[in-house]
Amino acid sequence: FGGTGLYLGDKFFGLIWDDIFYLKADDANRPAFIAAGARPFVYTQRGKAMQMSYYQVPEDALDSAEELRPWALGALAAAKSARPKAVRRAAGAKPARRRITRN
Repeated sequence: FGGTGLYLGDKFFGLIWDDIFYLKADDANRPAFIAAGARPFVYTQRGKAMQMSYYQVPEDALDSAEELRPWALGALAAAKSARPKAVRRAAGAKPARRRITRN
């Protein structure tokens, strides 16, 4: 997708895109991101803006591991509780290729 994905085992919990650090959000930790003024990760696909469940890490949380830890643990919990997406393809079909660009 053009960025760097952050995994713990098989759990995708964060990404770095255009030098911006985003973490996975769900109903449990999204309010904290919003309260901190964090912006969601948005990309463009086929001319349409698409928002993912990842939010920019608040600037003050980047100052120390101690401040970042609760954000990262919340993102990991969100990744662990996320329902896996089903991948369905016709027999012999190649995976779809998508070009994603940041807004």
